[in-house]
Order: sequence, then structure tokens, then C-alpha cells
Amino acid sequence: MGANIWAVVAVVVASASGTAQLPSVTEVPLTFRDRQPFIPVRTAGHSFLLQLDLGADDDLGLTAAALRAVRLESVAGTSRHQDIKGHLIQERRFQVPELQIGGLILHDVQGTEQMDDPSFHRPLGWEGHIGQNLLKAYAVAVDYRAKRLTLSGNSGEGRCTGNPVSFLPEWKGQAVTTVKTDLGPLTLFWDTGAPVTLVHSERLGVNLDHLTSQHFVMEEVDFGPVELVGFEFSQPPGIDGFVGYNFFAVNGVCFDFPQSRLLVRR
Repeated sequence: MGANIWAVVAVVVASASGTAQLPSVTEVPLTFRDRQPFIPVRTAGHSFLLQLDLGADDDLGLTAAALRAVRLESVAGTSRHQDIKGHLIQERRFQVPELQIGGLILHDVQGTEQMDDPSFHRPLGWEGHIGQNLLKAYAVAVDYRAKRLTLSGNSGEGRCTGNPVSFLPEWKGQAVTTVKTDLGPLTLFWDTGAPVTLVHSERLGVNLDHLTSQHFVMEEVDFGPVELVGFEFSQPPGIDGFVGYNFFAVNGVCFDFPQSRLLVRR
């Protein structure tokens, strides 16, 4: 990573809870591994490439190796969660005194030591992830074609453009929407951590492992065709699938968390 990564519009001090707004726009480069986006972050004098996983409902996850590198020994108990396959995972909790993402500096960031079921595949050299909770105070624009992540306050300050698509209110601020497809309406989680757009195998059909849906309609705008890949999963309940890399690769998407909506553009 070169010094230009950290040449940003402004360095901002904010709280990890997101109570402070970002007064200027910060752009961060995206790097891709196995069709998943990674962003440079810095903490305790070390630089890491962490997966941008806006489908993860936490703040920060670091591997044991990354925690050793920053000599972070203090932990605050453990937490448990179920992965997408329903495996129960127990992880140690920790707190990072300071974390820098482009021009944004966050203090006292809560995180967990990243643990996975042995059957779960991670990209080579994977060191951890940034989850959606860390960025909930900002408009988060992902542009895969330009290989750029943009963080801004005030719902994007005019920098997030596209067709507005509201989050489903019952999901309490998570990026979940209804999409009309050739399979009918689907409840989909928008997940930058998904390498493809996944649909539960039961919805796809017994004799199919994938399907190109000619229609992918949100708020009367059709973004089809989109390839849907069948996958068996159990978490989270009530979800039919996940919007993944193949959609983000050809469409700009802004996660406008303060307004509980997406802005989607071709």
C-alpha cells in the first residue's frame, strides 16, 4: 500500500457509535479477492486489507494473527452467533482504541476475534472484515467499476445518486429489500460479502442450480437480467437470498443507512 491511499480529503475524528457526522467526503480504494471487496485500514501502526462486508451485522472482525500483530491482548468476554449455514460460533471480544478508514478515525471500536467453521472458505490472506454497524452513520457508496468506496454524511451530500429503494422496515435498518424476479418477489439481503447473487435452493427449484432472471425490479425500475445461484442456508431466517458481486459489478449502489434506503444506478 502506497502513501496515496491515505491522501484523503480530510481526517475526521468520530465516535465508533457514529454519533458524529462526516463533514467531508472520504474516498477509499477497493481491492478485490475472490470477487469480494477489501479496503485498507490502519490501527496501532499496522495496515491491513479488510473485507468490506456490509452483510455482516457487526462492527469489526480480526483474525487471531491480526490481533497478535497489533498486540491487542485485552478482551471483553465472548460472543456467539450463527453463520449462514447455522453453525454456532463463539468468539472473543476486543476493543480497538483507534481505527482509520481513509479520512475517518474511529475510537473504541468493538470487535470480535474472527472464527469460522472449518467448512467455510475465506480468500487467501484474509485478515478480517468491516461490518455494516461500523458505518451505519454514513452513506456508503460502493462503485466496483471505479474500484472506489465513498463515505459521506448527510445521506451522501448529493454524491449518492440513483433510484431510491427503501429498506424493509421490519429489518430495523438492515439493507434488506423486496425484489421482483422471474421467481416472483424475493426478500434479499444486500451483501458485499457475497461473491455471487444467491437464492435459497428451495426458491430456485429442484432441478436448477442457477437461473438468469430476466427481471430484477425494484420500485418499478428493472435492473435485470441478473444471474441467481442456488445455495442452501439457514441464517438469517426470513431471507430468500443475498444480492452479491455480479450485481455490484455492473451497478453503482449507495447504502444510505441514515435514510434506511439504497440508491441504485446502472
